[in-house]
Amino acid sequence: MRLFKTTVSTPVLASACGMFLLIGPGCGVGIVPSEFEDLALGVASGKTSLLEAPRCDSVSGDGATAVDDEEGVFEGSGIVFIRGEEFDVSIRTIIVDGPIEGDDGTLRATTSHEFTFDDGSSFTTTDKAILEPAGPPGLFNLNSNMKITSATGIFEGVRGRLHAHGQVDLFDEDNGVGFPDFGEASFTTNGVICLAGE
Repeated sequence: MRLFKTTVSTPVLASACGMFLLIGPGCGVGIVPSEFEDLALGVASGKTSLLEAPRCDSVSGDGATAVDDEEGVFEGSGIVFIRGEEFDVSIRTIIVDGPIEGDDGTLRATTSHEFTFDDGSSFTTTDKAILEPAGPPGLFNLNSNMKITSATGIFEGVRGRLHAHGQVDLFDEDNGVGFPDFGEASFTTNGVICLAGE
């Protein structure tokens, strides 16, 4: 299955600082994987306290997903960059509401993304997605405002906002198959994440 590359920039990550700084509740020394030690600002080595650590940080990344079941759920993978460090993530996207088509063919939907890191830690977003027709049938340009609403593991307690830009293809012209039986998306993102309450 071919996957389209998409670009996303987001304010969602802006509110989830602790997520990437690894300073959310429960991010004690004992559960910070070695690959995150540098990002933990020395917490794992005891060189600094959580209170001394910065409260927010910027994040960027990209990913590609495709419909993986009869329910129209998109699954795939991507890369997240935090302070220049690269992390592999699995991505699962669910359509919560919609899409609703406007008079000009624009689709609006509420979606949810779950980003899961190799150690099992994750964060989930609720998104307001707008898909504007990009020419061929079923091809759309994606713009999505994403808000981090929950997080687990080393990201527990963080919040954030992201903005995503990309491309979504909801029609397989060769086989005449459309969504929810077919769908591909690609995107890039950037934003900031912070501790809850920041």
